[in-house]
Amino acid sequence: MAVDRDRSSIIATFSGKVGNMLLKRYADKIVISKIPNMDDRVLSEKQLKSNELMYEAIQFAKGAIDDPIRKMLLAHKFKIPVGKVYHRMVKEYMLCKGDDAHLQQLVELPEVPGYNQQQ
Repeated sequence: MAVDRDRSSIIATFSGKVGNMLLKRYADKIVISKIPNMDDRVLSEKQLKSNELMYEAIQFAKGAIDDPIRKMLLAHKFKIPVGKVYHRMVKEYMLCKGDDAHLQQLVELPEVPGYNQQQ
């Protein structure tokens, strides 16, 4: 691991993965390290459940915003910008841990003339 404290060096402008090295910034230092090998990592049961819940939340959110009109209606319902509907859907799914009754109530929309919600 190498440390660079010179803010004028070319390395000071980079962070993240560069080749097979990792550049990290800590206050006034740039630390160069190798990329960790995650091949042998074993996830705990709790981590596996959490990953599965997150995967389900992402699928739910993608389905909820598939239709642009539905996405706009959800944004109006939650009084948030259209660009934040996906994150709101993921958040709600994670908070209710996939409870179907809560999710159904969450995505219910008011009747809009000329818009068929069953598309």
